[in-house]
Amino acid sequence: MNKLVGFITVALVMCSVNSNASPTFGGRLYSATLRPGESYSTAPISLNRNELTSVEAYGDGDGDIDCFLVDELGNIVGSDNDSQDNCVIEVVPRWTGAFRLFIKNEGHMSDVFHVVIR
Repeated sequence: MNKLVGFITVALVMCSVNSNASPTFGGRLYSATLRPGESYSTAPISLNRNELTSVEAYGDGDGDIDCFLVDELGNIVGSDNDSQDNCVIEVVPRWTGAFRLFIKNEGHMSDVFHVVIR
């Protein structure tokens, strides 16, 4: 848990983000570039009770991104923290509410990533 608290603490880095893009395959799109060790947090994302939500993050292949989906109380409701440069989290929330996605570049090179939430 201490790792997550530290992770959330450093998650307020300045990134170039495009949250208004409309991907042709549907969903909300976020994009940013993270240097090694940097983190990114989305704005609150409203998820609906009993509705499957898929969160997919894809890096450019140069890094290792880890993803954590957190509810409004700070509980991790889904994560993907393997050594790959992509993340896939699928959740079915037990309530409608605000959630945040935290992404950290654990690699040794800068990584451009794209996130789709659908």
